[in-house]
Amino acid sequence: MNPKAPVAKVKPSDFEKAAKRACKLNLKDAEAAYPGVQKDNIPYICMDLVYQYTLLVDGFGMSR
Repeated sequence: MNPKAPVAKVKPSDFEKAAKRACKLNLKDAEAAYPGVQKDNIPYICMDLVYQYTLLVDGFGMSR
């Protein structure tokens, strides 16, 4: 096994799609949809995904 091998490949559009899904949810539905996320972080899922997408596309100039 190569420890330097990538674990996952994601594109900025993956963050955009995830943000669109997460931002539609209310708090209760988000808790159910993201059981692995700590309860204190649930309210920030939408904002975090939008920020990550924006940083990649607008900040680093990556293509969608």
